[in-house]
Amino acid sequence: MSTLYEYQHTPNIDQALYSDDFYIYSAFTPTYSHTISSIKLTLWRVGTCDLVITVKYTDASHKPTGSVLATVTVASADIPTSSTVTEIDLTTTLLVNTSHEYAVILNSSGSDGVSNYINILAQVSG
Repeated sequence: MSTLYEYQHTPNIDQALYSDDFYIYSAFTPTYSHTISSIKLTLWRVGTCDLVITVKYTDASHKPTGSVLATVTVASADIPTSSTVTEIDLTTTLLVNTSHEYAVILNSSGSDGVSNYINILAQVSG
């Protein structure tokens, strides 16, 4: 079982990844230095499309920048079809520290905005 170090929650707001060129991200500065091994999201899919999660540093405007620090692609078959809190393991662990701000970036692969897309509640933890 993972230990919760960071938690961000905005109730009653949801987003959808309707196209492959649409991104959602959430920036955070760790309270404690620790290793991230997974991300928890409340999500569900309509149709068939994959979810791509990446972690990057942020710039002075709090926007993602630079190289990918960690990533994972979640196959459509592993994404629930009804709203479910889902823990997603990163491909590799990532050491985050209090001197940097990070962005968790969500993107889809195979979304068309009509019958294939992913809904995500604005809740990111890891």
